[in-house]
Amino acid sequence: MRGAQDAGPQATAAPGRRGLLRPWAVDAAALGVLWLALAAAYWPSLDSLSLTDQVDYLIECFGNDGSAWAMFSHTCSYNHTTRIEPGDTTIFRPLFYLALVLNITTFRTNLSAQQATGIVLHGLAVLCVMRLMRRFCAPPRGGGAGGRLSAGDLRLWLPPAMTAFWAASFMNILSVSYINIISYMVFVMLVASALNLLHLYTAEPPVGRTARGALVAGAWVLLAAAAMMYEVGQVIAVLVGLVLAGLEAGRRRWGRGAALLALFVLIAAGYQVVNAWDRHIHQGQFPVDSEAATMLPRAFSLDTIRNIGRAGLYTVVQPYFPSPDHLVMFTRVFINELSWEKWRWDGWTILSLVVLATWLALLLRALPRMLKRENRAAAAWWLFLMVFLLGFEAILAVGRLNVRFREEILSANSYYAYTPLLFWTLAAVRAWSLDPGPASPRRRAAWRAAWAVLLAGTLVLSGRGLWVVHGGTRDFSNFVAPLRSRLDPVAAFLRRQPNPSRVRLAFETTFRGPMPCLRGVPVTSVFFHPFEDNYSPDYVVQFEPDFVNIVAADLYRHTHPGAPAPLFPDLVKIGTKQHVYYYRGMYHGVAYGYNVMAVAPPAATLDAAYEAARRLWGSG
Repeated sequence: MRGAQDAGPQATAAPGRRGLLRPWAVDAAALGVLWLALAAAYWPSLDSLSLTDQVDYLIECFGNDGSAWAMFSHTCSYNHTTRIEPGDTTIFRPLFYLALVLNITTFRTNLSAQQATGIVLHGLAVLCVMRLMRRFCAPPRGGGAGGRLSAGDLRLWLPPAMTAFWAASFMNILSVSYINIISYMVFVMLVASALNLLHLYTAEPPVGRTARGALVAGAWVLLAAAAMMYEVGQVIAVLVGLVLAGLEAGRRRWGRGAALLALFVLIAAGYQVVNAWDRHIHQGQFPVDSEAATMLPRAFSLDTIRNIGRAGLYTVVQPYFPSPDHLVMFTRVFINELSWEKWRWDGWTILSLVVLATWLALLLRALPRMLKRENRAAAAWWLFLMVFLLGFEAILAVGRLNVRFREEILSANSYYAYTPLLFWTLAAVRAWSLDPGPASPRRRAAWRAAWAVLLAGTLVLSGRGLWVVHGGTRDFSNFVAPLRSRLDPVAAFLRRQPNPSRVRLAFETTFRGPMPCLRGVPVTSVFFHPFEDNYSPDYVVQFEPDFVNIVAADLYRHTHPGAPAPLFPDLVKIGTKQHVYYYRGMYHGVAYGYNVMAVAPPAATLDAAYEAARRLWGSG
């Protein structure tokens, strides 16, 4: 079993050998540099906005007082109570939405701070991942070097290089800069931390019984939270249980293995029970997800075979091609190269292919060592990583992406790569750490040259990835600048108030313009609805072509005699494709797409206005 820790690309330096470095010091220095680079790359996203699912989510929260508890008590079951653009109604992510609620309610009047949360969480995820990478490349205990490694030992540089490659990938742009999906990064943090504990649990020599119990308990809590954060966490929990049970069975401790398996399977069972209970109590509050019913029949179609190569493998191969023409369209960063026909053959692509070929060659060379008995713990964790990776790819290939498949599906959903790209990198590092290199000097020179290409090429591609990230976040921030120019003055005004939560605003807009609308709702209402009051406002916000004017409501009424109540259209009914507003004594139905809308003729009753909007949608 010592091979799980003591085999590596190069033996640890003997005592007294010069040029020894402490791995933790190398990691600390690398983290400092990487954090600064990531902050610089993602800095433009502070002026960005999350405009897709976040808009639906915020509109769903209309009707409560906007407090953290009011938002969470509804949105922990968001997919089971949805009214706006119903989608993944089969999923249940209570902690996913808790993280979003805390971010929104903590920084409600500071949109840039909300965006900064994504950068901070990505930095923390990088810390957790690098720690796990280092554990996979840990030097042998008691090797006489005091926990130090030679500067020529490849295990010293693998963790920072591979972590940088994952962290800097342009595939992560949406995961970091769209705050409605930053919980995926929290999920990665939870899983990486749990694997850190469990890898220590299975290390040789083993830790004491009390410590082993604490490690398992800590990992169990982390994976249980991960499952409630993102449903694939329950799959990871079951796989972890199988790994631990298999390793215990190898030591002929059958009872302990069965107990560990049952303990981690309990996470998946508990998730399913809570999910089923939540669906039951919200029966009738959400439409049936028709896509889920078509997944299995489509999985065996000829089109699926074609889609597997495009939707399933792109998360493994595509991150090696960091030269996209990032294209902003509507509400997301579109990456052309994720449509396979649009690869751009230039020097960066050639370098990517060289690094990819080197990566695979070294990986294939290292894999035979997995078969050795002394490496069974390392092999078990490698198998766990690969099984999850392949399973995740299968879900992408024959699941949601397959059902929705269209030309832009990959380029608009690059965040799907955040987790599988990490697991692919971890699996490679786990295998590489067991390869000590050939014995003959000539072959060893070639082997070290290959490692030099891998490490140097990976770092160069990481730098290129950061440059692409910076360009993508800058362009997208420029795209949403007109919206931020309307929102930022309001946010700054609220922050200047002694008690912002008590301030009530009316926004001088109508459903016919001039304020941009998202999902048929003025953008000001989407982001500042908890402060909106069209009946008894403290202030009225007026939007001029070049500036925003905020005046006291009494002054506004004085200069606008006969102003109705509500002052401006008030949203009174929310629907999947149509809303109803109340204004000047009449109800106005609005049929909407994402950023387009049409207004039906006014009606005397709410139901009549809603039906008129429904007919308008059908005729359009």
